[in-house]
Amino acid sequence: MKKSTIYLPAILILLNFSCSKKDAEEPARKAISFKAATYNVHYFAGSVGSIAETIKRINPQVIALQEVKVFGRKDLSKIIARRLKYYHTSSYPYVSFGKTKWVLAFLSRYPIIKSDQIKLGYYRRALRIFIKIEDIDISLITLHLTPFVMTKKDPISANRKRSRIRKLEIADLIKWLDKRKYPTIIMGDFNSIPLMGELAPLYKIGFRNADHLTGRSVKGTYRVKEGILAKAEKILSGFPIPKKITLDYILLSEKIAAETTETYRSDASDHLPLVSKLIINKDISPP
Repeated sequence: MKKSTIYLPAILILLNFSCSKKDAEEPARKAISFKAATYNVHYFAGSVGSIAETIKRINPQVIALQEVKVFGRKDLSKIIARRLKYYHTSSYPYVSFGKTKWVLAFLSRYPIIKSDQIKLGYYRRALRIFIKIEDIDISLITLHLTPFVMTKKDPISANRKRSRIRKLEIADLIKWLDKRKYPTIIMGDFNSIPLMGELAPLYKIGFRNADHLTGRSVKGTYRVKEGILAKAEKILSGFPIPKKITLDYILLSEKIAAETTETYRSDASDHLPLVSKLIINKDISPP
């Protein structure tokens, strides 16, 4: 019998032992954890400095901003990004008051690989960015849907119409979502309270409310102004109107989990920042 025939089984056993030992010693891939936030900054009515200080204290890896004021070519979110050393991108305007406009914006600690945007409904917008956290590609979307109105002669009919517009905006958003199934986060000011059911189409395609995943601890993201509160109580006589309502949400695709979700106390805007500590399993398959 040839020596090579004798040695072959021994070589195979050694190779198998070596591979098994390597597999046993190789550490399990850990999940990625990062902090994301969404914040309607109320066109910086409180001041750029107070908004910047709030973001600095929250210290998110990624934050989506709505109602970002742009005057001429001066984008106030870009000023904050430079001050706090974030990567930055913003959308085309979606609301105009003369020379003053509102845009959406993202501030990110991770390089923004690319961004795109879409018109929602008649005049609102959604802004999307793609980032890479370690070796995982993630898409994040922010939006600011059509608001309620209390100044019309028939606010009930007016708000029913606006609810239909928001449903149209959400339908446009769903058509636009990336079909390659990147782990996706949608966060922003939806101008929709939970009992209206306007977010149901997003839940139907697999998105989950980060607050629902962490015990429903959020008690409201928008402080209702006294004047609006008085009008609402007059229109809806007999129904108690809370002083804080939830209009802002962080929605997660099935590949992302939430560890905590909470509002951050700040008087810089009429909205409170909504902050979530998120987890992505590193073993997910690439798109």
